[in-house]
Amino acid sequence: MARMPKLGRAVYSTLGLAILVLATTYGAMELQPRLEAYRAMRSLNQRWHDASLPVRARNRAAQRLAEFGPDAEPYLLAAARAEEGRVREAAYGYLSGLVPMPDEAVAICLAALRDEETPRGRAAAARSLGTIAYLIRQTRAERRAAIIMALAAAGRDPSPVVRRAVVRAMVEAGAVEVDPGPWLEDSDPQVRYAAAEAVYWLDPQHRGRMIPTLHALIVAADPAHPADVWRPMGLLLRADLAAGESLVPTIAGWLRHEDLGVRHQAIVWLQVLGPLAQNAVPALESLLEGGNRSLRVHAAVAIIAIHPAGCDRAAACLLTLLRDTEVPPQERIGALGPLSRILNDSAVPPKVRDSALMVIRAVPDEPGVHPEFGRRVRMFLEYQGSIRSRTAAAAAAAARHPDVQ
Repeated sequence: MARMPKLGRAVYSTLGLAILVLATTYGAMELQPRLEAYRAMRSLNQRWHDASLPVRARNRAAQRLAEFGPDAEPYLLAAARAEEGRVREAAYGYLSGLVPMPDEAVAICLAALRDEETPRGRAAAARSLGTIAYLIRQTRAERRAAIIMALAAAGRDPSPVVRRAVVRAMVEAGAVEVDPGPWLEDSDPQVRYAAAEAVYWLDPQHRGRMIPTLHALIVAADPAHPADVWRPMGLLLRADLAAGESLVPTIAGWLRHEDLGVRHQAIVWLQVLGPLAQNAVPALESLLEGGNRSLRVHAAVAIIAIHPAGCDRAAACLLTLLRDTEVPPQERIGALGPLSRILNDSAVPPKVRDSALMVIRAVPDEPGVHPEFGRRVRMFLEYQGSIRSRTAAAAAAAARHPDVQ
């Protein structure tokens, strides 16, 4: 058997030193990123708590700290117990992003929902608990039930800020076991709107009960504050388009509002309602004579969508705009889009369609017409001709083979 040679002490010392150097070098390479992350988190935590910095800078530091995920857990848990309320509010929101969810974070948010001094703090805790309840819905049923029970109790909070956050947290948690109906009668309009959203998402079989609440919110809203209108209006129309018919008188009244933007938005809502807004056609027709050109075009488009069989005045308004040499060519071209709807909508009387087509055909040859404008009109006419040819061919084929769908 071969024997290993004995090495001297100097060789062993050299080997040991080499191993130590290698371990130190490669170990440091692995530890370096973690050390840098630790330094970054410590620096961001200091900036978050630094009251001398602007609020935006502190919020940005908190956001970047939360992006470290589970590694930032000690800092976030400590921040949730900080003396400054603004720091605690932000911490409650970031705690819901920790995976896995520590029990301590849930306990902190539950305590804050009950004991936090400011409504904003209690609302932040409610939002975080809603997210947590959703994330643990399949793994921690008992803990989820406790969270939902706490949210339901907080729904009686004296602050509407907290009640609104609680109702939205119920939606976030998917708390179908909680009836949002009582909040539909809340004294605060924003809480009532949040409750209507909760009914829409959590109780889709009984969405009809939120319609009166949304209707009342829209009627009472100031149309000069668009969000007060479009949020409940959008939700109502998604839930039941036919329910919008009862709002036609209110929306038609906004057509006389002093704010041009309100009048434009009222036209849009009436156009969305389509035939349900037929009673508003006289009010829309009153906008076709004089006034803002853009408003006239939008009113004409709405009339065509609402009552194509009676759009003769709307067609005349658009044709007048198309031929008005005082109007810049770019705006005149804008009339071609709605005129295309008139030419191709079978509900428009043939007499109106044919008359409009005859007027449009004469436009490119009128004296002094802008060359580019004339070219665009001719292209429009060619396109309309191709549409009519395809329609006629399809009709002829259908007549030859009536049994073919």
